[in-house]
Amino acid sequence: MKFNTKRVISGFLAALTIATSAIQPLPVFAADNGSEKPPSYESVKDLLDADEVVTAKDLEIEMGTSFDIEKDFSNIEIPDSKKVKVTFEEAMNEQNESFVTDHEDTYKAVYYVEPVSGHPIYQINRKLIVKEAVVQV
Repeated sequence: MKFNTKRVISGFLAALTIATSAIQPLPVFAADNGSEKPPSYESVKDLLDADEVVTAKDLEIEMGTSFDIEKDFSNIEIPDSKKVKVTFEEAMNEQNESFVTDHEDTYKAVYYVEPVSGHPIYQINRKLIVKEAVVQV
C-alpha cells in the first residue's frame, strides 16, 4: 500500500509542477502587451526624487532644418543624466502624421523618463513647432 501511495503522490506533484509551469507565463504575457503607456509626470511626481524630475519646454524649429528628433533633447532639462534615462516615443501632429520639417506644423512630442532608482517610469510632453525660416534683410 505504501508503494501505491508514494506513486500517486509523486504523480500528483509531477502533474502540479507541469501545470504551474504552463500557467506561470500567462500573467507575464498579459502584462507585457505593449499597449499600456507610462503615466504622466503629474500622476507620479510624489513618488520621484528631485533629481529624477525631467521637464520639457516647447521648441521652435526652422522649416527644412535637419533635426534628429530621437537624439536632440534641446529644451529638455535633465537634472542628472546618471539618475534617469530619457527616450523619445513619438511626435505627431493633429492629423496623426509623424514629425517632419519640410512644412510648417505643430507636433506633440512624447518622451518616456525611466528613473534608474526603480521609481515609476513616466512620460513628459512638449510641442515641436516647425516655422518658416526668418530671413533678415
